[in-house]
Amino acid sequence: MKTMLILLLLSASRLADQPYELKGEAPGMTLKQFRVNHKHAECSNRTTHQTNCRVYDGVSFAGVTAMTYKGCSLPECDAQEIFADFVDGRLVYLSYGVSPFNAPDIVATLTKKFGEPSESTKPAATWRNSVGYLSVSEMVVPGPNGSKKYIATRIDSSLNDRGEGKDI
Repeated sequence: MKTMLILLLLSASRLADQPYELKGEAPGMTLKQFRVNHKHAECSNRTTHQTNCRVYDGVSFAGVTAMTYKGCSLPECDAQEIFADFVDGRLVYLSYGVSPFNAPDIVATLTKKFGEPSESTKPAATWRNSVGYLSVSEMVVPGPNGSKKYIATRIDSSLNDRGEGKDI
């Protein structure tokens, strides 16, 4: 009887899990709704089933802005944007890239909303549930003389199964 109760509670908690929402958008939303929310999104079909969208202008998250603009060729500009990946018209991956060195503040803000992260290696953090994950990290590229160049703070929300096997 005790085992049955534990299984029911675990099942109920998994049913309650939702994808991690960023600024009112979460995996599972439609491409149509994303385009309504982001009038200047640039979207392209990668395959019959997969569509990618990017937003360059007016990107911010938790009060931190992105320093990017359409046509910018710097690595920072490619990392500081909104990137959305859709499978069959449904969002499976959403990423915000904003100015670097802001992971601690963004992690603190997301902790207030979602509770303590499942994993934390400061300044990065990850939250996980049965549906998906949410992560915050600093994006780095190689700099001169073996140094590191920080180009963005990334906030990613994704479904556990992003539909990556589709169209194979």
